[in-house]
Amino acid sequence: MAVISEVDLPGVGRKYEITTYERDRFTIVIHHSGIREIYIYRDGDPDPLFAVELRDDEARQIGSILAGAFFRPKAVENLEVVLQELRIEWFRLDARSPVVGKSIGELGIRKRTGVSVIAI
Repeated sequence: MAVISEVDLPGVGRKYEITTYERDRFTIVIHHSGIREIYIYRDGDPDPLFAVELRDDEARQIGSILAGAFFRPKAVENLEVVLQELRIEWFRLDARSPVVGKSIGELGIRKRTGVSVIAI
């Protein structure tokens, strides 16, 4: 599994530094404007080997390819049978949300909705 660290870049956006299982390194910078920059690094070199800049729509299109929306390897197809009822959704909560500071048990979401929440 990849190791990912993220850092806010004030006035710019957010930076994600990724090291893969195979120890390859790359950085993704997401600008407030929607532009994404991807920097690929060579072993131990602090300067990027090359960089790619993507518009928001391009990044989303490539992201869907990486997520398997267009092509699914056989291993994923087999796993999908097991997980066909599973749906994972991510929500960003405002700091003033009534769920902030409460445990999943305190919120009683499963009792009220039947939905299993695995993390807040």
